[in-house]
Amino acid sequence: MNKKDAVLIASRALAMYFFWWALDAASYLPERIFSLSHHAADYSVLTGPGYFRELYLFSVIANGVRSIVLLVLAIWFYKSGPTISNFLLPVQDSETGT
Repeated sequence: MNKKDAVLIASRALAMYFFWWALDAASYLPERIFSLSHHAADYSVLTGPGYFRELYLFSVIANGVRSIVLLVLAIWFYKSGPTISNFLLPVQDSETGT
């Protein structure tokens, strides 16, 4: 197995890892959205106006952004371009001839 094949296998393995991690993060979104809708008009004497609404809104946004970023990483690693090759297997000085 040459270095190019090893980089391709490693990048595809990392792509699958990021893809499944993105699905895991996205699986929490329905529960967070339900909690957000439940606390949409929340007001409590102890917590003040909208504490839980803002808490779950932040949670929905954070999980959504996390899922999108992980999915973009999965696609980026799956394509396995020269940037990924240099990241996974940097070129040594002796290989470049300098």
